[in-house]
Amino acid sequence: MKKQLIGSLLLILATTGIYCAPSFAEPQVSALSSRGDFYKVHVGRIGALFPEAPAALHAHTGIALEIKSSDRAAEWQLVPSTEGEEVESTPFMLVDGRTNGVHLVWESRRNYIYSRINLASYVDGTWSEVIELSGELFSQKSAPRIAVTRDSYQEVDEETGIEVTYHVTNVHTVWFEDASNGRRAVYSLVQFRNGIFQAPNHVFVLGDFDSAQNQIAADFGSLLQAPTVVTGRDDEHAVAAFADLESGRLATLEFAVVPYSIVGLAEKIRSEIVDIGHSVRDKDALALALQATLLANGHNIHPDFLNYLGQAIADSVLNSPPEISIGQLSEKIRSEIVDIGARLTVLGKNDFTQVSEMSTVEIPSAQEGGLPSILLARVGSSRPVPEVGEGPITLYPSPNGGDVIAAWQGESALYYVESEGAGWSEVRTLQLDEELNLAAAHQLLERRSRDR
Repeated sequence: MKKQLIGSLLLILATTGIYCAPSFAEPQVSALSSRGDFYKVHVGRIGALFPEAPAALHAHTGIALEIKSSDRAAEWQLVPSTEGEEVESTPFMLVDGRTNGVHLVWESRRNYIYSRINLASYVDGTWSEVIELSGELFSQKSAPRIAVTRDSYQEVDEETGIEVTYHVTNVHTVWFEDASNGRRAVYSLVQFRNGIFQAPNHVFVLGDFDSAQNQIAADFGSLLQAPTVVTGRDDEHAVAAFADLESGRLATLEFAVVPYSIVGLAEKIRSEIVDIGHSVRDKDALALALQATLLANGHNIHPDFLNYLGQAIADSVLNSPPEISIGQLSEKIRSEIVDIGARLTVLGKNDFTQVSEMSTVEIPSAQEGGLPSILLARVGSSRPVPEVGEGPITLYPSPNGGDVIAAWQGESALYYVESEGAGWSEVRTLQLDEELNLAAAHQLLERRSRDR
């Protein structure tokens, strides 16, 4: 019966599509696409969001996506899986500037001790499957935030021989959860290749990436509940900011995924060594053969990096000990390519020869023969938590994670502290009045964080 009711609701939404703006409950988020489409998320009783829905669903809490375009009337879409008895809340939405796809995360709570963090995407009029991101299921979760990074690469289809371009969307999500094993900020990486979800997603505790020594924190206030993630210095990097109870610190992490063009090159060189290593016994000949393979397959990679990589591979082959096996050599050189590629990703084309401290997590592909994903996490900053006021906290990290602003609202002002060296500034004030409202004050701090 329930499936029939849900089916009836979805049929109503698909056939009508246009609604007068109904009443709704907070919170809500909005965004504008590059095409000028305006998106807004509403949370409320389904009966209020969609008056024509079956009466049995009216009391359920649902989430609606409102879409306004210049050439047509407003359209309301029910977010998939939000028509059930769970309580949906704390949505956060982001529009991908390249694809104009809408990415939405929210909390779905079954009861006091069981909740989930969900992700769904709306691209070209179609909803993706709903992806459950949750860390520990039996925990309270809140404040999900997302940022999107991108990549693209080419592969030759083995069956057709045609080069196929893959566009990768990396959705970085953070949230707070109060679980049986601690109160902590959590991170998940979700990937789409040409719009197809690459299951499963992977969940990490943000504090595990920061090796700073434990300290006794004076007072966290609402800092624990305020993890955030934003786009970093370019569309390949994201920066998370969070407070960690175990270390007593407020840290930032820069996240990136090693470009698949480099990962594919590493896999190609490893296969080449295995294929020809047994027949090409001379080290010089093997080094030249691998450099030729590198140049033939690395045309989309920066020349400086490619030249450096070619020399590094040749040195590894020429200096390899006599007793090393072909399999061991292939793994060693593959690892070196990934390491240099990781440094290129984090440090940039001018600094990839330098050593950088970072965490590297290799995530195997769910598809047989597919390229693995290599997630990088670098600590941008780590400081003792600042003294903050009461109420919800908003964190604004700088694009490289080196600095951060923590802000909270007072009765008629927005208060904030800025990172200074290894510590924090005094409390500063933005007085709210007719000329500066709360939204504008937050925009000032966001711009300030981006300029640092």
